[in-house]
Amino acid sequence: MRVDRLLSMLLIISGKGTVTWKELAEHFEVSLRTIYRDIEKIRRSRHIDCLVQRQGRRILYYGQL
Repeated sequence: MRVDRLLSMLLIISGKGTVTWKELAEHFEVSLRTIYRDIEKIRRSRHIDCLVQRQGRRILYYGQL
């Protein structure tokens, strides 16, 4: 489930360009802490060519999938 969620997050973020932490938590029905951990996992991944950056309470997408 986690891999599916991570990939889905990437698609949502790249499609919208910007999304809030809360929007992702509500969409996936998980806690904000889970979203923080998942985004950190995405940021540290060397297998996906993208950079997700935290700015205030929004997640901005830079890069390509």
